[in-house]
Amino acid sequence: MSSLTFLSVERIKEYLEVEQEAQAVIPETRPPSNWPSEGSVEFIDYTTRYRSDLDPVLRHVSFKIQPLEKVGIVGRTGAGKSSLALALFRGLEAEEGKILIDNVDIGSIGLQDLRESITIVPQGMSRNSLVFPVEYAHVTRSYPFHGDHPQQSGSFRPVYGWGDLCRAATSAID
Repeated sequence: MSSLTFLSVERIKEYLEVEQEAQAVIPETRPPSNWPSEGSVEFIDYTTRYRSDLDPVLRHVSFKIQPLEKVGIVGRTGAGKSSLALALFRGLEAEEGKILIDNVDIGSIGLQDLRESITIVPQGMSRNSLVFPVEYAHVTRSYPFHGDHPQQSGSFRPVYGWGDLCRAATSAID
């Protein structure tokens, strides 16, 4: 048997052992056809990790976002901002706790029903982005600021009038 053939057999074996995602549709727990209609999001004592042999990336996270409420997620590199987004799409499954969107436990519905029903606008795409990049004074990039770099000017001049959020974020880490 050639080494190339053996390598192919090994690769097939690896793929057979990959953990499968949850079902696309679970008929008995399908959300209403107009779901989500309000826009509330609630994390309840939510814990998750990327792999079972790694430490949790989110530990016992709890918060509620009311319908039509505007929220900015800020934090340093590795703080869990992207993990929150992955959790909303169940790219990361809950180890503990749950996420409710309009009072529907997203862990109980199929992935197709979930992923076809929600959207995240990538950062910097519009004034109404769900994820908005906020930089701190110690960061060398100036995006999303205009004019002088915040370190040079000594103050933030954020785009879209997010001055209070930027000031609150920097005072929280100082």
